Amino acid sequence: GNTEDHVSMGMYAGLKLRQVVENVETVLAIELLGCVFALSFREPRTTAILEHARAKLESVVPKLTGDRAWHLDIEAIVRLLKEDALIQTVREVFADFA
Repeated sequence: GNTEDHVSMGMYAGLKLRQVVENVETVLAIELLGCVFALSFREPRTTAILEHARAKLESVVPKLTGDRAWHLDIEAIVRLLKEDALIQTVREVFADFA
């Protein structure tokens, strides 16, 4: 009675954090997928940085030609994000302008 129970919640917090990070990666991939499809309809093209990012995304996501399940596209973009390949592409383009 009237004694605090000291239980470490670190493990549960870590597991929850991992779930949150995975969800954020998926949401970012969905947003990028929408962006790459939207940019494919834009003529004339946009800035050099966006064009390089779009080209990198289109290297793992085929062009939208009809109805299809998007889960493979989302998984491919998540892998691209985890490898930091998209960030590296943008950094290289920024370095060219500096």
